[in-house]
Amino acid sequence: MAHFEKKTIEIKDFEELTKRETEIVELLSQGLLYKEIADKIFVSIDTVKKHVGNIYRKASRQ
Repeated sequence: MAHFEKKTIEIKDFEELTKRETEIVELLSQGLLYKEIADKIFVSIDTVKKHVGNIYRKASRQ
């Protein structure tokens, strides 16, 4: 059952995230899909994926 547990990312210093990355974290926390986020902020899905990758990279450095 541990496989189905909700995973959380802890970013201690949100100031390290860009304005756009923070916006994407907020939209993800609302349950939006990458496509929905891309449509909402007028970027491509690949751009959203790149931002999410940057968020994870920054989170893993903490």
